[in-house]
Amino acid sequence: MPKDLVGRLDDKLRAKPGSFDEIPVVDILDGTNKRAVAKEIRWALSNTGFMYVKNDGILQDFVDSAFDVTRCGSLICACRRR
Repeated sequence: MPKDLVGRLDDKLRAKPGSFDEIPVVDILDGTNKRAVAKEIRWALSNTGFMYVKNDGILQDFVDSAFDVTRCGSLICACRRR
């Protein structure tokens, strides 16, 4: 890919600073209109740089265990520093 094209793409993909009152929420369960969901994702990431994904199909038990692992990892690091 030409270097100048990479630079232009980088500028286009970079989130633009702006103000917002809420974290954008994208409901991906509404898969009936994939184009509309894709537009919501693009808007959220282009304007805020992040988003909250709703109805992603990931089981809550998995999410909870992932948080537990990170908590344990933080405790181990804290104990090693002492």
